[in-house]
Amino acid sequence: MNGVDWLLLVTIVIITGIQTFRGLKDFDVVLYEMIAFIISSALSIKLYISISELLTVNPFYALIFLYIIIAIILLIIANIIANQTEFSWHPFNSILSFVFGLATSWAILFVLLRIAIIATSPETAIRIPLINSESIAKSVIVKEILEFKTYQAIIHFLSKLTVSG
Repeated sequence: MNGVDWLLLVTIVIITGIQTFRGLKDFDVVLYEMIAFIISSALSIKLYISISELLTVNPFYALIFLYIIIAIILLIIANIIANQTEFSWHPFNSILSFVFGLATSWAILFVLLRIAIIATSPETAIRIPLINSESIAKSVIVKEILEFKTYQAIIHFLSKLTVSG
């Protein structure tokens, strides 16, 4: 494990811990924020190239600003919805908040790693401490976040169980 792996692990623990603590009373805010971050990650990754070509800006800046704008709009909507639909499932609030916190940290890191990959490319050549193209390529956690290897292995295993069972 290199420095990027440790940085990512600490970030995952911090985000998951914050979301778990916030969801102890009501997990609905954490749920809606998770959905907002996943949607903003997917939309920004899908649209940043066309936006950068349309505005003739560097894809690095297009992805950052697009993600921030979409995330802010969706987080405002998520908070409005959470205020209107307050619900809780008391025996499972902490467990659900922990799972939603993990998903939130994955969605945030997914976009941040894409931004880091663009930033460390030879065309952009922006220097980020601890992060360069070699450390990203060697990182085990980067591969997990960007390629879903564990998720795919679990789904493959479960599909074998259902077929053989």
